[in-house]
Amino acid sequence: MTSSTTIDESLLKKIAMLLGVIGSKRWAVFQQIALSNQQIFHLVSDILIQCKDQFNGMTLLHACCRHQPPVEIIAQMIRLRPELVSAQDCLGRTPLHIAAGCGAHPYVIKTLAHADPSTCTVQDEDMRTPLHLACDRHCNLFEDCEDSNGREPCYDAVRALLSESLDAAVLEDEDEMNPVEYAIMSDADLKLVRLLQKATQKVASAKKTSPSPQPPVAKEDEKTVSMPSNPSKRRCGVMMHRRVSLCDSIM
Repeated sequence: MTSSTTIDESLLKKIAMLLGVIGSKRWAVFQQIALSNQQIFHLVSDILIQCKDQFNGMTLLHACCRHQPPVEIIAQMIRLRPELVSAQDCLGRTPLHIAAGCGAHPYVIKTLAHADPSTCTVQDEDMRTPLHLACDRHCNLFEDCEDSNGREPCYDAVRALLSESLDAAVLEDEDEMNPVEYAIMSDADLKLVRLLQKATQKVASAKKTSPSPQPPVAKEDEKTVSMPSNPSKRRCGVMMHRRVSLCDSIM
């Protein structure tokens, strides 16, 4: 692949047109243009990665997750380029962040989270996980986002995220707020709040019961040899610094 400065301008315009197709939710057209021909899909994906500064680190998967895509589209994209699931844009957001913050269908969120559960605990530049965004009624990832502002937190979306990682329930963002607090501030349904609280309790219980690291156990025949400054006392030093375990075995 050539450098981004030498990529043909007409090709960039075609990519911009493809992004327009995604933005207008013409999924059948997107399927026909980008997914029916794997070479085209890989080419566009590579160019977006190469021109990440120009496209703010956005991948095709990021772009689709912003506009309530059908789960079949997302599943096919993941099959073709599984590494896109963990890609982060210029703000540190994965496609799962975008899907959760823009109110994607719970099946889409589940598909993304299941493809790479570690993305459930990825924190963006504001230290927010996808679960934070799913629980925040006033989440607004994009200035021109149509329906995220005032969107009620979705129980099934939150459950989909927690099914792949409970740890996200206890993580705090840069304002020291966790997803439970966002859900309460967003007047989320009590059932959803309790779901988050139970997840938090399970994480806390798991941390309490997990064994703490033990110091290494010395071997029975291990000995420590000291080297006194006085050579005449070297043998005495060796005997006095033997491990207690050796003395016990003799006694």
